[in-house]
Amino acid sequence: MKNYILILLLVSLTNCDKYSNQENTNIYKIINLIAKNSPSSHPFKSEHNKDFDIRKFYIDNHFIVAVNPIMEPIGKTIGMSDKNRLEYGELFEKLQTLQTNKPIKISEINLFDDVKFIELTEKHIQNMKSKCEFDDFHLYLSFTRIAFNSNYSRAIIGVETAVSCLAGEYGMYILKKDNGIWEIEKYILNQIS
Repeated sequence: MKNYILILLLVSLTNCDKYSNQENTNIYKIINLIAKNSPSSHPFKSEHNKDFDIRKFYIDNHFIVAVNPIMEPIGKTIGMSDKNRLEYGELFEKLQTLQTNKPIKISEINLFDDVKFIELTEKHIQNMKSKCEFDDFHLYLSFTRIAFNSNYSRAIIGVETAVSCLAGEYGMYILKKDNGIWEIEKYILNQIS
């Protein structure tokens, strides 16, 4: 009987580890996809101003993105319209049940050679409170926990982006996995400042 319980425990732990690895792999694929497609995440020349060179504004030859290193639960004040709830309500409800924080490894976010991702620190937060412009980074990104459907083919995540304390937005990304590759299915804007 003891051997049976030990084997059952070992199988359970192995399945949990497999689930955790699959979830982590999908989390970083989604974060990279969203970071790449977020507003201002990689500045390109504007069609209206071909002479504009964003590199003049780089810090140490990089466009700096500060990322909150903790994926937090979605706020209770965030909702979803009835129209979207019909199609995505089950995923949204699953997102609302995730009540613990999850750390992000900033080193796992890699997009472009001239974009550098840094961890948002307490010093950055204090600077953000004292003045509106970001001194040592260009873009702020914060992610909620990610909820997946049972077969990891759809997901939902809340994302906050800001280029200053007065210019930012919060929305939810609905994602789907097609042939093993995550794609943004829909972006639902919730708040803008």
